[in-house]
Amino acid sequence: AFARQLRDMIELAAVVTQGALARDECRGAHYEPAFRIPIPEGKFAGDPEFEVYRDRWHANNAQWLKTTIAEHTEDGPRLSYREVDLRPGPVPGSYLWEGPKTDFPALGLQPQNPASLFAAKLLEARPGERVLDLCGGAGLKAFYLAAQGAEVVSYDLNPRRQEAGARTARRLGLWVHYRTQDLTRPVPERAKKVLLDAPCTGTGTFRAHPELRYRLSPEDPARMAALQLQLLETAAQATEEGGVLVYSVCTLTEEEGEGVVRAFLARHPEFRPEPVQPPFPVLARGLGVYVDPRGGLDGFYYAKLRKVNSQA
Repeated sequence: AFARQLRDMIELAAVVTQGALARDECRGAHYEPAFRIPIPEGKFAGDPEFEVYRDRWHANNAQWLKTTIAEHTEDGPRLSYREVDLRPGPVPGSYLWEGPKTDFPALGLQPQNPASLFAAKLLEARPGERVLDLCGGAGLKAFYLAAQGAEVVSYDLNPRRQEAGARTARRLGLWVHYRTQDLTRPVPERAKKVLLDAPCTGTGTFRAHPELRYRLSPEDPARMAALQLQLLETAAQATEEGGVLVYSVCTLTEEEGEGVVRAFLARHPEFRPEPVQPPFPVLARGLGVYVDPRGGLDGFYYAKLRKVNSQA
């Protein structure tokens, strides 16, 4: 099953890679024409429809951004969105940047794919609300949460990524608290809103990372799913009763999406899945939702889980 699934993803990667190539051409890098990328035999190879997809993706050299600017007051920087002359994205507060790469923080802008941004939006964070961002990396999702006025604590194992994120946060006028920890162990705090954007095989990001299709092995989804379950245990302990836990991964495998959430809910009857309604097309629905990685979107899986009874 994985072999068939991976083959389909590789075929899709032959299409979605065009966005990555076009993006790098904008930066001055040189590539052979996109249609000369070797692709395996499959439904896109030799298919006239492939030419249509190729042209569509080659033309899509844009980046999605969320727009922020800091207004400095006596109490420190206060963040608000500003209107800009850019085409709106599918998630409120996001825009499409159609020019070459620039110094985005200097403009109050932060590049982020809408599918990634939506994972943070699912928490519906309010001003003053404490939010835990687990496996937060540099904190891109934390930036969005902080922009809503939430008090964000971002955990990750990699201090270098956190240091880079802290520098960007300061340039954007945002307050994000970074803490470095192995998240297979419990965190020393709890919150009503918890986001776990877990490490994964990344099969939803072939558009930006086409090299991944050469690195995956049949064992990788199961290996990552075992780690994701461990991380969900940490996230569950950190979620207060009545609170929301959002689980997201930028992959399209069943093992790392529905499979992980199904196993988690079997162990934790105190959690209940809630509906997820993304503002873009989906591949499949179940306990959560898989995003269709087309039109510039990364492929993502989301599950929104409510902790209804800690004694269950």
